[in-house]
Amino acid sequence: MKRIGKRVSEAELKKLLRYEPDTGDFYRLSGPDKGKKAGTDSAQYYLIGLKTDTLKGIFYAHHLAWVYMTGTWPEKEVDHKDANKKNNKWENLRLATSSQQKQNSLVRSQDIKTSQYKGVFWLKTESKWVAKICVNKTRKYLGRFRREEDAALAYRFAAHEHFGDFARVE
Repeated sequence: MKRIGKRVSEAELKKLLRYEPDTGDFYRLSGPDKGKKAGTDSAQYYLIGLKTDTLKGIFYAHHLAWVYMTGTWPEKEVDHKDANKKNNKWENLRLATSSQQKQNSLVRSQDIKTSQYKGVFWLKTESKWVAKICVNKTRKYLGRFRREEDAALAYRFAAHEHFGDFARVE
């Protein structure tokens, strides 16, 4: 779900909500819910609805945290360093490209069908482990290996080389 409605300014946001950088929580500053925690825990992200005479919309809490702390809307994606999309503590947020953010994702359950390691797959036809990585929407082949651990090592090396601090290999 993307933001619905126009962007909220830093000044307007600070009239409506108080952000606690150490916890990542927002609190309402007016209306019947004054003082109460703002937002809804969705399946993946924390969402906050805002409504005034000139504004109506649902926003990602991590985007609002960015605006609250920097005064500007994020020019890139806002990444959660620990890969917990509901942890909106300020120290856990950083700007990222789409590719960097995807690299910082956890191993998905559908990827674990053949290997316990990210970027590693079993090639049944050759009885070998294969390592691949996606960089800028291009899948790069890293090699075939007899041992699963060797394929994982190849992936780890490539992930750190291409993505630095954004590389999440486990």
